[in-house]
Amino acid sequence: MGRGGGLFAALLLSTLACATKPAEEPLPRISAVLLAPVSFNQNLPAPLEKGAPIVHEIVAGVLWEWDIRVSSPPADEFQGTWKNEGQSVGSLYGADGKLDPARFDAAVNALIAAYRARGVQFDALVIPYLAVRSGAITGQSVGWDGTSRQLPLERSNRDVTHMVARRGLQARCTSLLVLVYDAQGKRLFERYGGLEVAQRMQMAEGNWRWTDRGDLFRNRKDLEEGVRFALRPLIED
Repeated sequence: MGRGGGLFAALLLSTLACATKPAEEPLPRISAVLLAPVSFNQNLPAPLEKGAPIVHEIVAGVLWEWDIRVSSPPADEFQGTWKNEGQSVGSLYGADGKLDPARFDAAVNALIAAYRARGVQFDALVIPYLAVRSGAITGQSVGWDGTSRQLPLERSNRDVTHMVARRGLQARCTSLLVLVYDAQGKRLFERYGGLEVAQRMQMAEGNWRWTDRGDLFRNRKDLEEGVRFALRPLIED
């Protein structure tokens, strides 16, 4: 395979870039999970790298809060296991050159079997992934993936004319995507939760431009809210 963490990036941004949706049926009671490290994906865009350990900590904390025991191997161990076990599946790409979700699931099954053979006890595998998504601007707010946040904007530009002009624009945002499999390798659900607006809008003399924010992943309240939304089928009855 040889693609390491980048494999998750390819899968999640192409095959699984669907709208957030709840589990189709009630989930069995989950009391213990194997949590993949967010930093497993080695191809994270630079602005997201610093957020990986913070979001991972919050995910683990929310699961613990709901009395779910968390086992989380180091990133290098998890990545090594993924590479070794995934080789048994062969190529994860179909004849059309696109990643095949069925083959990916087969590789996940092999990964789950490897950890169970080591004696790791868990009811579900949780794979969290940080992603950049588009949010819709509605005046002073941005909405995406079950979340609404205030549009980062210079206070002097908050007037009615500019609010109307902003409606319908798109802003880059950060989200958490979680993939959850049971201990037998069945995919239970995948779900996004919006975290933060990744850009700041600057307006001057009727013109606007975007600049990347340098203060991402500092507002733990917003991050936790998005994490809870992504994990909702797992943590709420």
